[in-house]
Amino acid sequence: MSTLDAIQTPEFRLALEARLVQGVSALWANNEIREASIFDHSQAITELLNLSKGHDCHYDVRTIGAHYAVWYQARRISDAARALLPLLDEHDDDISILDLGAGTGAAWFAVDAIERARRELGRAPRDVSIHAIDSSPVMLRDAQTIWDATGTLPSISVTTHVSGWMEPVRGLTQPIVLASYLLDHSDRQRVAAIADGLVRVFEHHRATRAAVISAPNKVEMTQKIVNELTSTGAPWHVDHEGNRHGRLWTGELPELGQLRADIATKLPDDIRKRMARGSPSWSGGRPSTVISLTRDPYDDLDVDRRPAIVLDRAQAVASEPDGRLTAIIGVAGSGKSRVLVERLVRTLEQDVQSRRASSTLVTTFNKQLLSQLFSWFDDGVQSSPILNSLSFEIEDPADTEDFRIRIGQGSGYRIRVRMLNYDKVPTRLFGVRSADISSESDAAIRAMINFWLRKGPADRREWAESRQWLTPKFVMSELRRVVFGLGALTEADYLAVERRGRGHSPRLSELDRRMLWSLMMGDRKNVRLFVDSRVEVVRRLRDNRAPLEVFDRVFIDEAQDFLPIEFTEVLPSLVNDPSGVVVAADATQAMHTGASFDPPWGHRVHRRDGERYRVWNLHSLVGSYRLPIWVADAVRPLAKHITEIRRPTPQAEREPQEEVPAEEVAEPQSMRNSVLGVRPIIAAVDSLDDLAHIVASAIDRFGSLLRFENELSITWAEAPDQAAEELMNRIGEVHSGARVVALAESMASIKGLERPVVLWRSADEAFRLPNLSTPELLYTAFTRTTCLLIINLEPDTSDLVRRVVTRLDRKHLLFWDELAMNTFDSWSRDLRPT
Repeated sequence: MSTLDAIQTPEFRLALEARLVQGVSALWANNEIREASIFDHSQAITELLNLSKGHDCHYDVRTIGAHYAVWYQARRISDAARALLPLLDEHDDDISILDLGAGTGAAWFAVDAIERARRELGRAPRDVSIHAIDSSPVMLRDAQTIWDATGTLPSISVTTHVSGWMEPVRGLTQPIVLASYLLDHSDRQRVAAIADGLVRVFEHHRATRAAVISAPNKVEMTQKIVNELTSTGAPWHVDHEGNRHGRLWTGELPELGQLRADIATKLPDDIRKRMARGSPSWSGGRPSTVISLTRDPYDDLDVDRRPAIVLDRAQAVASEPDGRLTAIIGVAGSGKSRVLVERLVRTLEQDVQSRRASSTLVTTFNKQLLSQLFSWFDDGVQSSPILNSLSFEIEDPADTEDFRIRIGQGSGYRIRVRMLNYDKVPTRLFGVRSADISSESDAAIRAMINFWLRKGPADRREWAESRQWLTPKFVMSELRRVVFGLGALTEADYLAVERRGRGHSPRLSELDRRMLWSLMMGDRKNVRLFVDSRVEVVRRLRDNRAPLEVFDRVFIDEAQDFLPIEFTEVLPSLVNDPSGVVVAADATQAMHTGASFDPPWGHRVHRRDGERYRVWNLHSLVGSYRLPIWVADAVRPLAKHITEIRRPTPQAEREPQEEVPAEEVAEPQSMRNSVLGVRPIIAAVDSLDDLAHIVASAIDRFGSLLRFENELSITWAEAPDQAAEELMNRIGEVHSGARVVALAESMASIKGLERPVVLWRSADEAFRLPNLSTPELLYTAFTRTTCLLIINLEPDTSDLVRRVVTRLDRKHLLFWDELAMNTFDSWSRDLRPT
């Protein structure tokens, strides 16, 4: 008797069915499921009905795994067994399996069934290790509950990973890869990207055997992906395609049907009627398609360095140095910063191989981000066989705003890398004297305005009283964006300059400009601002005073925060040739520059001698890997809105160029090989106690995605420190796990960085801004998360903020309860134009 024959006997099927019922029953007895609200069950049933109707399903609903298991677990076990049986039956060695799209663990049951059948035939026991990857923490949590309750073989070990496909499993080599039901209906436009992601995962783990399972209504998409994988010249080949082994088991599962009926009696009539449709079976509808793939043997001499992340095709191309003036444009979480560092490492490898001395400046505004760039660079050097063999020295390791690195052999350091916080550029690269800097707070600017009014003629006060727009924020923005940003350093220049991005409210008269120039550039008493040192840099350059140090290359992260003058005058002075400039940017997050952001890649860059210029080479990273897919989908309409309110420089005002790129603002596109994660959680509670309870419950529910051990930090966007401390204490009273720390962090301080949990209250005063910076600010806050974004809708929220929040895509929001859903919908209705 073959393993196939043994697995198909009635006795074997009944025993498997009993284990399945036992596991699913244990899941429904779980407190998390038993205590779920009617609203939770209704949302789960709605999602599964969407799936059955050919729409995409969200797997972050509290009870989605329990309902999914009742409906689909048996069919998925049968499909996985059909795919794995030939691969597991061909030899008796220990084996490892990479289970992509693990869901509620159907493949684990299939492996258990196959191993039991082999033992019944007298074949030797062996160890099977399964590494299960799924981007839904809810599904994997429920899978583990089912698996633990069924008395499975101890020789089968399961390790779960809540992650996307592109995150490699460390230490796993040459596994069998099972890709099950990975496609959504919305994936039709990204088939090539999915195929590229899959083959890169296969290659990273050195897999030589793989199986792909496709639902009947997605066979066409799957076939296109397989065609991409096995195109002419590719090392992968189709070993088998079609309905392998037919249906292993058939018939209904009466005990599972009875369980579902018992569950339905506890739910409202409308939900019960939905659950009554059909009955659980081993083989409902058309059978799924199984495609087996094999690969040619790997070249043992292949010793290429593999980065810590699996790069997709666009990232790999952008990481490859080509000696051109380059802009890497990408959305939040698309890997811009990692690609920037990877490109730096590969550039230095080329320098070493060609025995070329070089100097590189890496700069960005955020000092936390600078430290992260250094950490990634250090990892890249360590994983590079070329660079790791050389000496690596940091001149002053304690100076975390200026990493001065020397790489070489012995005492001959031929490669220099300087990672410098851009705030330090005026003093350390141009020698501008470091004077005491006043706070750029509203209070400091207001004091400056009051001093100007007191010391001047009476007409100043009369003028100021009639200009309601004369606020500290306006004055600071005018000084930063126009005087410095556009290089209007004389009164004549300021009177004539077009104030790009400042809009027409107010429309400044000549008198207004003269008064503002006197205020901004006249006697301020003792008020000195950060922007003053930048103005001094430009003055020195215009006086033909060279910087203290010039580099072969300049790498810039978060380039959208740099103003036009910095690309036209400051940065070109720091590099020998513009070809050595590489920038990474997401114009959607131009929080500091706002609508005045003028993409540098829309202009040619001149050499310092003015004789030659360079055209930018653009690399677009569309998908977001750090940002969960469903967060990316939710914020995309907001990104489009920011695109609409941008006022880019008209074509006629640009320098001549072959082409002006359309992607001035990148919109986050979901990538199916990144983490689905959790949709933005929408709550609507009035008290800190209730909010603390929701945050703690969300942490418990999605903890496996957070991957924390002893301490978890929550970023409370812009909240007062006292409120953050109070929230932390209250969450600690509710949450019984690791210590929870609530940190109040401004978005300016964490731009370009990532945080596991971001909490935002819609009524926070910091977000009541009467200008176009509000969308950028909220977009930046919403896209910092790697896991949880929690938004609390509060009654005292301004209409401006409500308009921004309700631009989020409703179908990609997870409403905590019915009140939250109704509040969001009422905001949308109230703000809808009549």
